[in-house]
Amino acid sequence: MHTNCFFFPFAGVIYLQYGDEIKRAMLPGGMSNVEQVRDLFERSFPDKFHDRNNNRKTIYIKDTSCGIFYELDDVKYVFEN
Repeated sequence: MHTNCFFFPFAGVIYLQYGDEIKRAMLPGGMSNVEQVRDLFERSFPDKFHDRNNNRKTIYIKDTSCGIFYELDDVKYVFEN
């Protein structure tokens, strides 16, 4: 598992999308790695993650300035707003 030193300090609402389904979740303050974001997906969409080891999905984040999605590999790319 890749862990970095970045610390995501603020908490707030985040919108998670899995396929065509979108859910609102609370982004906890103090996040420091992508695995914590993955855990948010697993809690928000429990029916999609029956076996955690066999359901390793890539997480994408949308750059709202241009509308392009790219792979989230570091939580420092999650910004407020």
